[in-house]
Amino acid sequence: MEFILVSSSKLKPALDDLCKLFATSVGPKGCLCLLMSPVDSLVLTSSSSRIVPNISFDNPILQFIQQCIGSQNKKYYNGGFYCGILLTKLLSRILESSLPQPTVNSILKEFATFMQNEILHSALRIEVNLDSVHPFMLVAQSILLSKCGLHREENSDSLIHSQKQASLLVQAFLQSEASPGKVFINVLENSDKQCIFNGILYKCTEEEYVVLNGKVWHNVSILLFSVMLTDQIDCKEIDVPNVVLANKGKVQFELAQMFIEKAISMGIDVIACQKVVHPKLLLQLRRKGILVVQRLGKRMAEALEKTSGAIPISSLEIPLLECLPQLKGCLASVQHLEEFNNNDVRLEGCFDCNICSLQLTTRAIGAGADLKVVAHQVLIALGQVFQDVAVCPGAGCSEIYLCTALWERIQSEREALCKKLVCSSAQLMSVMVWLQEGLLQAAGLNCGSGKLAVDSIYHHAWKGSDSNSTVVDTSSCNCGLVTSQQVKHFDGSWTLVTLDNMKHWAGMHDITVQTPSMVPPLLGNNSIVDVCTIKTSAIGLALDSCIAIANIGAVIVKKS
Repeated sequence: MEFILVSSSKLKPALDDLCKLFATSVGPKGCLCLLMSPVDSLVLTSSSSRIVPNISFDNPILQFIQQCIGSQNKKYYNGGFYCGILLTKLLSRILESSLPQPTVNSILKEFATFMQNEILHSALRIEVNLDSVHPFMLVAQSILLSKCGLHREENSDSLIHSQKQASLLVQAFLQSEASPGKVFINVLENSDKQCIFNGILYKCTEEEYVVLNGKVWHNVSILLFSVMLTDQIDCKEIDVPNVVLANKGKVQFELAQMFIEKAISMGIDVIACQKVVHPKLLLQLRRKGILVVQRLGKRMAEALEKTSGAIPISSLEIPLLECLPQLKGCLASVQHLEEFNNNDVRLEGCFDCNICSLQLTTRAIGAGADLKVVAHQVLIALGQVFQDVAVCPGAGCSEIYLCTALWERIQSEREALCKKLVCSSAQLMSVMVWLQEGLLQAAGLNCGSGKLAVDSIYHHAWKGSDSNSTVVDTSSCNCGLVTSQQVKHFDGSWTLVTLDNMKHWAGMHDITVQTPSMVPPLLGNNSIVDVCTIKTSAIGLALDSCIAIANIGAVIVKKS
């Protein structure tokens, strides 16, 4: 048995390293380069769902943080790095401080509730009209353009390429009736051809191409197996009575062969298998001109079941042989696609189940897997907007707004908060500074002196100017929702933000919070937005997890 203290001197450096790793992977210029060998490397840029599960941690606290990020990714497929950066940054600050832990926890709980209410009920929440695809396009483009390495270069052609991808993803989402699970994504690298198909795309081999012989099959009969058609024993298979274990594999193969022969005699055109088909059975079927699609996986097999009407065969039992005619399904067409120089077979069903496939391309070699992950992020995010019909400013503008609102509340309610939370003003300010630092870093903002500014009307983030004559050197805020003319129209001003002295929030005392109804931001064509529910979840999970970890004195680990 070993005790690992949460306050251990080894934990803080580990948290700082983990926070730095996450931060390097965030934003359009972020990436993580993994050294595979002395001459080979792998660059991961797209999502915490690709990186975090593959990191091995010995420390149980870091393992818990990994699980928290995994929980965020499992639900929303996005916001994992955001949650991880905020959580590790706060924990690191707590460990190096001498503030009483109960006091810190009570302040964090109060701030967490306040920030989530701000996102849901303040000017940050922008209601969208789903009568138009415009909000969906903004969400899709914002996610695609926030990732590094998906396009070969940053120019107008790359922007048009990403806009085409966003358009196709929105089209697929709407065609699937807001069901991301009905959209299948294929990615080609170093190509410009992108389109959407009805039905399912199956990546075939030369053998399948020979069977199709370049023709389009119509009114195609199909049998769907969810069990292996091999001599291997599926753990879900019912035991064969009076057969010893050594002979079960042979019996399994003989049963599979009986089913195949029955399918051939029925004139079945396609055999689909969720798992794998034995090479001997493959050869037998191909000689008879029957197309075999195997290793479909659960998701594609379920889609094929819906679109063809076939009933999955989950057990190779002899009584089922006579029922095969009732279990078969029908496809409207089966076609080999050649225009992409790619071996794909399109399986289009007879039933209108709104299942579609996307063929996306990336000009950056090696970014295919990244694009596929990001495309799924887009579809899940669109689903959240469809349910909640609201977005919030992106590119760090929401975080600057929250930092400003947090400061304003403390300034106006300092005495009441200190009394309610049983803390001093200095303690309240310290925790606020930690939270501000975490929010800004999670948003990927450059908080160096003179590189970040905030306006006094909308409280959005702006690129700071190096010139002495102006505070900002851009005509719009980071997210593009607010222009400098709008700020000037309300006699607003800008203040530079620096982390050198966060306790004074770099002049935030001069900023007066306006009522949202006075200055409602409007969604422009190039606005960068985030999804409210995803951001609220990431912030809430990070703060709740931080409080939970901080409440632990030590972790007991059994030595192996």
